[in-house]
Amino acid sequence: MGSALSSGAGATEPSQPQAQQDHTSNNPNKYRNPLHEIGQMLEPIAIRLAWAEEAIAAGADPNALEEDPRWETNRHRPLHAALDHPGDRDVYIGQDRGRAESLDLIRFLLDQGADPRLRDCRGLQTPAETARLEGQIIPSEQGRRFYEEAAKILEEAENKLNEKDKSEAAMEKTLGDTPPVECLFCREDKKHNWHYWCYKGSSQERRTFEAVDNTVKAAKS
Repeated sequence: MGSALSSGAGATEPSQPQAQQDHTSNNPNKYRNPLHEIGQMLEPIAIRLAWAEEAIAAGADPNALEEDPRWETNRHRPLHAALDHPGDRDVYIGQDRGRAESLDLIRFLLDQGADPRLRDCRGLQTPAETARLEGQIIPSEQGRRFYEEAAKILEEAENKLNEKDKSEAAMEKTLGDTPPVECLFCREDKKHNWHYWCYKGSSQERRTFEAVDNTVKAAKS
């Protein structure tokens, strides 16, 4: 995924108004999947988060699975894309930022309802599993620290959601309530307030999974 980025002494960044002015033309909200784009962009985190807030306000889904049928280029979900690089180097001025700013984007997506239990376009890896794998193969110590911290954040979020779902399931069982049929694909209609234990994937996700599977099979034949 992301390239190894060196880390060093903190550097003075351009003022936020100047940085925003310099990067205005790069705003990814004109594209189909802005949250995926933001995960891969190299702008300062204040700008990336401002763009992400704009995307969420415009209705972008923090759990959206990219529709690209080619698994090699599919960016999966916004949390996967946020793992593209640590964000610890300002490539525009050639200086280190002293911290992995992409961790802030991961936290933002989780706060906006991104579910870290949802897997990639092949239904294989959660974002945390991707982070653990990247941490094993990236050559730099700075990169390893980023992926280890990202995996920790994502796994903690997974555990909290699992506990929440267990509590809700137990409560519904106690009350004798049965999740309605619509909950089989409830995320399509309910945004972030949906039941993970009965969610099977939205209609669009199932089409993407099928397209990716067909691409993989064709490559092997």
